[in-house]
Parts: sequence; structure tokens; C-alpha cells
Amino acid sequence: MICQHRYMNGTLRLEAMALQSQLATQLEMSDRLAPVTHIAGVDIGFEDGGETTRAAVVVLKWDPATAPELSVVEQVVNREPTRMPYIPGLLSFREIPAALGAFEKTQRFARTGDG
Repeated sequence: MICQHRYMNGTLRLEAMALQSQLATQLEMSDRLAPVTHIAGVDIGFEDGGETTRAAVVVLKWDPATAPELSVVEQVVNREPTRMPYIPGLLSFREIPAALGAFEKTQRFARTGDG
């Protein structure tokens, strides 16, 4: 079972909230992307009564000339122990580690290092 008292006692919750506020100041608002050729979608779920976080990533090839058609390039699933209980407002701290693990498993990320 997830040890929730470590997060709910306030200390780690406040640290997570402070980190979230600090990261929000680094939000990139300008478009600095090269032409888009691939699009990735991610979904997060939980297994084993919430003990395991599952992240699935699908990478799609996109070509404006054939839009709206998309073709699947690859799909991966990553499972890892859930690191944090559900805390309203801090969902990313619960879900993002598994999502990052899934992206790291994709061939595109492995090849370029930047996904």
C-alpha cells in the first residue's frame, strides 16, 4: 500500500506545491518548434489497486500534405510503482514519472534524445 502519510503530513505536499509554482514561471510561451512531423499522445492509468502506474505512448507520423491522416510509428507501455498518492492539484507528480519512462522507451526519443 502507498505510504500516504509522508505526503499528507504537509511537508512534502508544500514542497511539491512550491516546485509546481517555480516550474510555472518557466512556461515557454513562444513557438520555437521546427516543422512538426510527429505527434505523440500519452495516457496514464493505474493497476493493482493504485500501486502500479501505467503510461502508454503512441507516436504518430503527421504530414500536412495528407492531413488529417495519421499513421502509427510506434507504441509503448511503461509500468512502474506509483510514487505518490492522489493529491488534488498535484496530479503531475503522481503521473509524470511513468509518462517520462514511457517516452524514454520510444525509439524516436532514444534516437534523438529530445523526443
